[in-house]
Amino acid sequence: MRILADENIDYPVVRKIRDSGLEVLSIMELYQGENDNFVLSVARELDCILLTNDKDFSDLVIRQKLQHRGVILLRLSSTGGNSSHCYKSPAFIWRTDC
Repeated sequence: MRILADENIDYPVVRKIRDSGLEVLSIMELYQGENDNFVLSVARELDCILLTNDKDFSDLVIRQKLQHRGVILLRLSSTGGNSSHCYKSPAFIWRTDC
């Protein structure tokens, strides 16, 4: 499984997933500042599941029915006043090939 991390996914999250053995590409490393349509098309071209913190992708994959390999909406919550994150389960996983 290949994953494309959207630019709103913090690098520590990308590193943690990479450290677990999964292949993770990052929009921050490939293309910065591109719109959601472009990001989704890159994920599709690279045959990646998109990992994002952006709920706007639901409009693209549900309402507009744009093709995709899969989209995972990851929600993180900060703990107190420090910069560490508490990892929650993915809120949504949209798949077209199920």
